[in-house]
Amino acid sequence: MNTEAIKQKINENENDENFLHDILIDCGKNFTLTKADKENLKNTIYRLCSHSSSTVRSAAIRVLCFYWGMTEYRETAFNIFSNEQEDVETRCHGLMSWANTYRNTNNYEILVTLKNILADTKNDEYIRVTAYTCFFNVSPLEPKDWPDSNFDWEDIEEKINLSLMNEILEKAKIKYN
Repeated sequence: MNTEAIKQKINENENDENFLHDILIDCGKNFTLTKADKENLKNTIYRLCSHSSSTVRSAAIRVLCFYWGMTEYRETAFNIFSNEQEDVETRCHGLMSWANTYRNTNNYEILVTLKNILADTKNDEYIRVTAYTCFFNVSPLEPKDWPDSNFDWEDIEEKINLSLMNEILEKAKIKYN
């Protein structure tokens, strides 16, 4: 499907959140889109970051930042995460999308932010686990070397690998300074 057809389908189905979700995810994962195609679609997709449906907002920010890695939408992704009026899943998708734009950068400030989100026990466990997973996404570790994050969320305090996180932070701090 070409970009003009995608835009037309989005505009024709503005009130169908299931359709919008599916076509957005297809844009991120399934359609073969060039860099020029993504540039052509980004404004249409960005507009959906303020859609009335959280499902659509979530899918839109994932396309822009998680799947496409567009750093220009970092602030939007972080704002979605920070908005406590959003449901937890949408907030997690905002956090995941934001962090993905820093993938493998070992950015000290971002790692500290993610560790602080994880450490804040007032945050929902889903948000905390997302921050934990995102921490390693930002780190220089290969995914095969990431600690397991597929555990019962109630056991999060026992399961997180704090020593590995601190080791990564120390190395990032040296690079940062």
